[in-house]
Order: sequence, then C-alpha cells, then structure tokens
Amino acid sequence: APTPAAAPVGASAAPVGASAVHPPPVAPQSQGAGAVEGQICALSRARRCTVSDFRGKKYVGLREYYEKDGVWLPGKKGISLPYEQWSQLRAKIGEVNQRIADIGAKKPISDATVCVLGRDRRGAGGIF
Repeated sequence: APTPAAAPVGASAAPVGASAVHPPPVAPQSQGAGAVEGQICALSRARRCTVSDFRGKKYVGLREYYEKDGVWLPGKKGISLPYEQWSQLRAKIGEVNQRIADIGAKKPISDATVCVLGRDRRGAGGIF
C-alpha cells in the first residue's frame, strides 16, 4: 500500500470536524475568484460577511450566496445590520462567547437573548 504524503512543513492538523474522507468546504477568500462585492470573509463556501453602503448608510451583511452561470448572487437567507446595530452586537461578543461556553458545559440558560439590536432584532446564542 502506498504511504501517505507528509504534510508540508508548517502545516497544521486538519480543522475540527474535517477528515481525509470529508475535507472542509473551500471558502473563497475576501479577494479573487468567488469573492462578492464588499466581501470581508467567506464563512463557508456559500456564506459571506460583507460591508456595504446603501443610500449613505453602512451595513454589515451575513448572507448565503448561490452560484449561477459562474457568478455568485445573494440569496434570500441573510441579514444586513446597520452599522449602529453591528456596533451593539460587536460589543456583546464576549457575552456571546460565554453563552456558547455555558451551553457546551450544559449550564442552564434561562434567556438566550444576549442583546436587543432593534425593535424586532435580537442577538442570541443557543443550540439549533
């Protein structure tokens, strides 16, 4: 049987959840092939974080994209947060991380809402 090739010098172990049989999906970088306008990063092959400007307001978007005829287009699933709401959520990242740790430790959580972003928007952590 052939021996597996050695990992390149400086290569790290496979990410959590990845295996030789099922490698993680390749996500496009913020620039180059597969990137969309305003893309900051690709969270997966189809999910992107973007920053945009619409009618003079800045937005941070988390959205699923789909590929059609070699072009990535925005899908219906996603959210665009005005900069003010993004700032509120960003300030609560420590609490979000703590809730995630509590869930992992099976600590009871009475209320999953971490912050209120607007009249009908909430930042929350939970098991889905």
